[in-house]
Amino acid sequence: MELVVADRCRLGDVRVETRKIADGICDIALHIELEWLVRRKGACVISGRVGNHEFSFGADLSEGRRVITKKLSLEEIGLWYPRPYGPQDLHDVVVRVEDRSGLLDRRTFRTGFRKIELIQDKRPEGCRTFEFRCNGEPLFVTGFNWTPLDAIFARVTPQKVTDRLEELAKIGCNMLRIWGGGIYESAHFFNECDRLGILVWQDFMMAGGWFPQGREFARAMAREAKQVVCGIRNHPCIALYAGDNEIYQMLYREAPEYRKLINNNAITEKTLRNVCRRYDPHVPYLPSSPYSPTGKDHNVDRQGDAHRYVHGQSYRASAIWNSEPRFLSEFGWLSLPSVHTIKKYFPPGDEWPLTSRCWKYHSSNTVFMQQFRGMDHVLRGIDANGRELPENIDQAVRVTQELQAEAVGAWIEHFSGQPDFSGFLLWNVSDCWPEMSDAVMFYEGEKKAVFHRLEEIFTAARREHDRRTGKGAK
Repeated sequence: MELVVADRCRLGDVRVETRKIADGICDIALHIELEWLVRRKGACVISGRVGNHEFSFGADLSEGRRVITKKLSLEEIGLWYPRPYGPQDLHDVVVRVEDRSGLLDRRTFRTGFRKIELIQDKRPEGCRTFEFRCNGEPLFVTGFNWTPLDAIFARVTPQKVTDRLEELAKIGCNMLRIWGGGIYESAHFFNECDRLGILVWQDFMMAGGWFPQGREFARAMAREAKQVVCGIRNHPCIALYAGDNEIYQMLYREAPEYRKLINNNAITEKTLRNVCRRYDPHVPYLPSSPYSPTGKDHNVDRQGDAHRYVHGQSYRASAIWNSEPRFLSEFGWLSLPSVHTIKKYFPPGDEWPLTSRCWKYHSSNTVFMQQFRGMDHVLRGIDANGRELPENIDQAVRVTQELQAEAVGAWIEHFSGQPDFSGFLLWNVSDCWPEMSDAVMFYEGEKKAVFHRLEEIFTAARREHDRRTGKGAK
């Protein structure tokens, strides 16, 4: 929140739109919002630079707001790529408004230039691709779902965000999905993703429920979406907007009596889609995740993105092992945090057995998710994978973390060998409080066993993709 004092004119939003990249030239448009605050007409000069390219032009203004568009062709300017496909070139943008009396207002920020695409081409056999491209280069995505780092949001500091993102970048993470059941992240988060070459899949904050479809809620969501999109659209890391998390899947699979609602979701099919088209038209949009372009079952093989879990079963269970996803936007395996974390947050003696009342309240979610991610799923998963059930908390931590590393490694290796598989987003980076979960890091930032294997796993998966396609990172 800030108090702005202006004399005659102020700069509002400044948007940089990358329109075309070809033959060493990047064509952009600067959309500059000006507000003239006096009744008499005036004249001003708008000047500045984009990287090393300077511009200047005059404008006549009358009372009210106006958006002025200036087209520029930038020669030999460095482009932005996600890691490891190229450099993360970022450029300063400076916009000044002046009249005869001097400087009236000024804006500065950093941005990068790239063309991001989501390709969902039809195949002759009836399926579709699902592939991200940046500046024409096909990408193999190795990433995670990002959830709040702390259940008490005020405890999340910029340094903690930077530390987590740098750890992910080191092991080869090149995309994060901001999950629709969490929160909208800070400007610092997006600045760091720009710097580190990590793409961002941005969900809008709706998850696992049927939301109102009336005009009042639609207007509220449009205002929310506009604020979100206009706040982050100058970041080159933005790769995709998604309307919600798992609502289409829920209606089709978990509440089939409400399947007819799928085709009547005006919030994601119209309201949010229209906001994204208007304010950031060159970034792909999906109404939900998972989402099938056929408009039928929205968590299927061979088209769209998919969410896959087999908690309490063998990780080679047919439900996941025999599937053919084009892109896994959620999957994971449950494991316990460290013994140190457990003993720090549990009352003495309550850390064992795993069926204790205390563990019930430290297992992902205390109500609905007990049906899906409860401690009984951990125990059944150990047994289903041929391991002996643990006899104490030390054994339980060790066996669950070993199984998580084994399952995640096997899945990624298995799917990366499929012809049209283009990447994955593991569920998830870290816990927001001390709990049993699919996360690869504990609440306080310690790493589970799987984390120490992920750099090797990600590298091997990308190499397999490059071998299959004949294309790869620079």
